[in-house]
Amino acid sequence: MMKTIKQILNLAWKDFQIIIRDRGMLAVIIGMPMLFGLIMSSAYSGNQQNASSIEIPIAILNKDEGNYSQTVLDILDQIDVLKITSLSKTESLEAVNKMLLNGEYTAAVIIPADFSSGIADYSGAEISLLVDPQKSDFGQILKNILDAALAPVVVEGEIRYGIRSVMEAGGITEKLTPEMAAASEAQTLGVVMTRLGSMLSTSLIPVNLVSTARDPNAPINFFNLLIPGFTVMFSFFLVGVVGESIFREKDDGTYRRLMAGPMQRGEIVAGKMLAFGVMVVLQVFILFGVAASFFSMDLGSSPLGLILLTICLSLVVTSMGLMVAALSNSGKQADSISMLLAFLLAGLGGCIQFGLTPLFLQDNFIATLSRFVPQGQALWGYYRLINQNAGIVEILPNMGILLLMAAVFFVIASWRLKWN
Repeated sequence: MMKTIKQILNLAWKDFQIIIRDRGMLAVIIGMPMLFGLIMSSAYSGNQQNASSIEIPIAILNKDEGNYSQTVLDILDQIDVLKITSLSKTESLEAVNKMLLNGEYTAAVIIPADFSSGIADYSGAEISLLVDPQKSDFGQILKNILDAALAPVVVEGEIRYGIRSVMEAGGITEKLTPEMAAASEAQTLGVVMTRLGSMLSTSLIPVNLVSTARDPNAPINFFNLLIPGFTVMFSFFLVGVVGESIFREKDDGTYRRLMAGPMQRGEIVAGKMLAFGVMVVLQVFILFGVAASFFSMDLGSSPLGLILLTICLSLVVTSMGLMVAALSNSGKQADSISMLLAFLLAGLGGCIQFGLTPLFLQDNFIATLSRFVPQGQALWGYYRLINQNAGIVEILPNMGILLLMAAVFFVIASWRLKWN
């Protein structure tokens, strides 16, 4: 047993020395993922900063003197995305339209003079929203914001009207002087609004937001999304290297010499898989380590989970390399097939990130396919560990599927691989 292990380790060490002498291959599997990660992360970070600094300039023409219009303005002032400019009450509608056409403002809110009185006597009131024709996409967004700002005013108006109707129906208003009726209405309204505010702030059924990963207010580190994707993508470039290595050693007679000696076929395969598997593990650890050290990439809370998942990934890569070699007629063909598979499966697996939601978490046909390719399962596991602080138990399905894929590839390779 010890002799077998020693022979496997010796063969793996010889293969590993050959691998690390290939500077071009090392540049591809280690340098390229880091370079792509830097470029894409810079682009996404720039987009996020631009998005967070967006301001919508709007003009407000308030011709009302009542409290209700002031309540609406106070609410709008609290919305950071709005850059509000208050216009003089003497401005005409034509002047406001001209400002919009000149691009001075994205929209204008017109509050009529009878706004507060219309709410107070329940006769109705309306607000006009004018939008720059060239920025009509903002219309619905601003309408929704305005509806939210008007909601407290509408509720207060409805409650005030309800109190007044009850007092009139019960004959209370007739028994009181106008001043006393107004005071009673205001007192009742104050009690109701206070109770309503308390109910809204302390819901009977509270919803607790619990984050097991990180502070939800913390800025997104795009390296958490991009580096695992590019790392997994370029690790499968080793598939072609495995295939080429097998054909090269067939052609120069290395396998014939090994088979003529005391080594068994299984020991040769194990040594080959160990050498390339170690290379995959080193690639992942180097890239993750650099990203964590210099770019604050998170590594989750389960180092053992990262190690085990990476080992499963290495088994898939090496067994796929053996399978490609078994199904190819030459080293050149093996390299071509592996290159095609690397790009095709990287796309299907979601290795190239085009948004904040990974492909395997989306709800579409391609997302479903991504769960059936090794890249997708590996990325899903890394996503759980890094972005959701998952442990080993949570990634067991991903590791199990990767091991199953590795076993299928290995069986096909053992069946088709020719050593002579």
